[in-house]
Amino acid sequence: IVPIGLAALATIPAVVALGVAALARQLGADEMMEAASPIRYESYYPLIANVVFLFAAAQAPELLARDMRHRVLALYFSRAIRREDYALGKLAALGLAMLMLVLFPQALIFVGRALIAADIPAAVADDLPTVPAIVGQALLTAALLGSLGLAIASFTPRRAFATAAIFAVVIVPLVAVAAIDELTGGDFAGAASLLSPADILEGVNDFFYGRRRAGPTGADLPSVTYVVAAAVMAVVAAGTLVVRYRRIEP
Repeated sequence: IVPIGLAALATIPAVVALGVAALARQLGADEMMEAASPIRYESYYPLIANVVFLFAAAQAPELLARDMRHRVLALYFSRAIRREDYALGKLAALGLAMLMLVLFPQALIFVGRALIAADIPAAVADDLPTVPAIVGQALLTAALLGSLGLAIASFTPRRAFATAAIFAVVIVPLVAVAAIDELTGGDFAGAASLLSPADILEGVNDFFYGRRRAGPTGADLPSVTYVVAAAVMAVVAAGTLVVRYRRIEP
């Protein structure tokens, strides 16, 4: 129920935006409505970011905790499956689910915009250059949050503790960066934001869509820095997950 509910929450803004756009087209105000709409490709991830965080925090422990709590890992590892295969399989499962969570609303907007346009081929041609940005941003988001969530969840069989820890790792650095920004006038907030998964993913979104972050946070860093930081954090988290399962006692 939880993943379905969160997926629905992530999709609602896209459905609302398309409904309003279709109505505006019927009224002949489609251009004005499109210019005024806050729901766009580049603004969609920031709009649903908290839902994506909740999905990772809820589903990562769900994938790992039951096997640890019921002590069935020894059964898995006594057969052909390797520990690394188990860890990477779980990572692939969560990563794919998160990729669908982030991509589906954007795909819905893409298809919906084409279908309500007067000239469908022209609408598709207009939006087609945005597809690499949509896919790239979704891939990095899924890789970072999926690997980070599973790495944290692998250290406890208690789902509630793991969920709280994952959400804390995302939210606490975000609050800390905002405090540093306020206290230092942005002098150190840019560097500090490289330790905040939420800030990193916002920077990744800005990189792919060519946006510039508002305020001093990150203003002294090129947006590609956040892409590198996201890739590094994802690799480190995935490596931590694999090492954890190499050493874990079934």
